[in-house]
Amino acid sequence: MDSSNIKLYYPLRISFLILFLILETGFLFSQNQVHYINVSGSQISIFRKQAKQLARYRFDDETGLKLKLENLKSYFIEHGYLEINVDRTYKVADTLFAVFHLGRPYVWKNLELVSDKNLASSKLNFGLNQFEEYSFNAGVDKQGVILEYCLNHGYPFAALNLSEIKISNGEIRGTCNLNLNQVVVWDSVLIRGNALIHPKFIENYLGMKPGEVYCEEKFEAISSLIDKLEFVSEIKPAELEFFDEKAKVYHYLKKQSANRFDGIAGFQNNKKTDKFELTGEVNLALVNSFHRGERIHFNWRKLEESSQYLKIAFEYPYIFNSNLGADFAFQLLKQDSSYVNTNLRLGLNFQQGGNSHLKLYYQSKASRLISTKQFVGLTVLPDFADSKSNFLGFQYTYEKLDRYYNPLRGWKLIFDIAGGQNRIRKNRNISDELYKDMELNTRILETSLSLYNYIPLGAKFVYHWQAMGAWMERKNYFENDLFRLGGLKSIRGFNEDAFRASKYAIAKQEIRFVPSRNTSVYLFCDYAWYKREVQNEIFSDRPIGYGFGFNFSAGSGVFSLNYALGKQDGQSVDFKSAKIHFGFISKF
Repeated sequence: MDSSNIKLYYPLRISFLILFLILETGFLFSQNQVHYINVSGSQISIFRKQAKQLARYRFDDETGLKLKLENLKSYFIEHGYLEINVDRTYKVADTLFAVFHLGRPYVWKNLELVSDKNLASSKLNFGLNQFEEYSFNAGVDKQGVILEYCLNHGYPFAALNLSEIKISNGEIRGTCNLNLNQVVVWDSVLIRGNALIHPKFIENYLGMKPGEVYCEEKFEAISSLIDKLEFVSEIKPAELEFFDEKAKVYHYLKKQSANRFDGIAGFQNNKKTDKFELTGEVNLALVNSFHRGERIHFNWRKLEESSQYLKIAFEYPYIFNSNLGADFAFQLLKQDSSYVNTNLRLGLNFQQGGNSHLKLYYQSKASRLISTKQFVGLTVLPDFADSKSNFLGFQYTYEKLDRYYNPLRGWKLIFDIAGGQNRIRKNRNISDELYKDMELNTRILETSLSLYNYIPLGAKFVYHWQAMGAWMERKNYFENDLFRLGGLKSIRGFNEDAFRASKYAIAKQEIRFVPSRNTSVYLFCDYAWYKREVQNEIFSDRPIGYGFGFNFSAGSGVFSLNYALGKQDGQSVDFKSAKIHFGFISKF
């Protein structure tokens, strides 16, 4: 239809003439059939946006189209066009006409908040200035902000109403009367189901301590926070009961198998002693054994001749029902006959809800050389040294993942920084002359950062990337003090702890297919850069690891496999050196 055939509606009031083209399958709004009559530029732009959105809809009948027109009216009313009206609709041949009266936009000229308990003036004014002019929508939004604030600060039954409304020349004046009603506090949490968890842990974890004021946001966040706990799951959403100005929460939880064990053991002949040695690896993680959300971790590894690694860690949250938790970790590394490293760490955790926590810690590292007879008569210092370091450190963790295991979306951040003193201890088999130009007591600084991100790509695919790096600054660098890299948790495609680094950065990328909660198949690439500084020697490299892997739930555990190839600068890929990591983690 040509626009010259359109009947125009002029001048005493602003109108819209909207044409809808009737297709064989229904009505379709056509963008090039929108005509504006006596409308200012700002009004044109706000209407054009809605017209484009409306153009995406198809309607089976005229009733559906008219319902969409009513929705369009509601949109403009929310934006202050209180006079908007569909005057009439009619059809000519294959075209439907709708005549709109838009009217003028209304604004809040004066909006005053009055509270029965003077909450607004004593605690928060909600950004509401009674002498300031607001758009109609902004005024409505501010009223919503007021009620939301009340819901989250102990007043779930607060009511807000407008009074003394005066409308003149497009301006609205009125008073917001806020009736807070009674203040409500948390009473207790009750757990239904077979989950073995103390209610005090749930109260602290969800931030619902008895006597604290009710918060709607905390109640709404229950399901997402429970989903991040690996040892329980929800049977159904939590329920809320109000009584005597108190709120009681009923949780319906069931136990999940979260304890984990995997291990391998064997014997190999020690070429030096001609005796058999026990080799293998054991990983044991006990979660919530005492029903307080605590964690115990034990790891022993001996895969190389005369070398072994041991780690013991314990974490306990919410000491004495406070937001303060504690953790302990001890590591011991024996590197063949060269040295023994120990690492002791004691920390205090300040819980900030279920998503983040701060940690202050003390750390003591020590390295002791084992066999030093070969150092007699040296004219330069060896790459190893007896040393001891004491640190005070700070760690911040923030997590916003949709679930603990195999997440589909969200991100996680871990930042760590520590400073302290390092002391080099003279070795009796090394000449004192070699130490004379060295500062034996120096300051040291270590920092690290890890960032994880999970981005959903449709219903079953996830793009996961991880950036991690660490940096140490010290006067004297020895090999037994450096970071250890390589293996399944850092750079796949290489042996465990294959590299020593004073600085490193790693970018990890994965494309995952996640058909179920405990199953995933993925392609990965790990790109790394590291620098090795020992004495006056500096070396850097850019290793790359790539491959594929999968894990799936099998009975009472999870089976996993990773196939990875590694490549370093100046070297080609050697398929014979591919690393295959597979195992079965038993859950109980």
